[in-house]
Amino acid sequence: PTPNPPITTPGASAQIERVIAAGMGYLGTPYEYGSSRNDTRTFDCSDFIRQIFMDAANLKLPADSRQQGDWVKSNSTMVTSISNLKRGDLMFFMDYKGNSASAYEGIDKSTARISHVAMYLGDGQVLQTYSVASGGVRVDKLSASWMNRFLYGGSVIR
Repeated sequence: PTPNPPITTPGASAQIERVIAAGMGYLGTPYEYGSSRNDTRTFDCSDFIRQIFMDAANLKLPADSRQQGDWVKSNSTMVTSISNLKRGDLMFFMDYKGNSASAYEGIDKSTARISHVAMYLGDGQVLQTYSVASGGVRVDKLSASWMNRFLYGGSVIR
């Protein structure tokens, strides 16, 4: 199938800010793995990302992080270096294997399975939800562990 054209608008940065603001409105919303896509009382990572794009941009992304990653690959420019990410870009991560870089040596990141999605806010910060213990939707600094797990990212709105 032919991929959809990238969403390019003159007010892209304003639209991205609306998506981020929608996400910030959910801070503290509890995490639930496999959350219902039909309500906003709980979120898992991909449900959260999907919801904020629907709320602020009327854009319905796929329902899970692997499909969202495929969507970015098909409809945007894949970014493999965190330093090249822009505010509002999605970030895709593999499973946690430990805090040290050596725990990720020898892994082919081009074929690693996506297990998490988050939104880059700039200045090393991400908007995400990933566990019940973390407190739900939150803003985090990109720790070494997250940087080691990073696979790629990209824009939904450009």
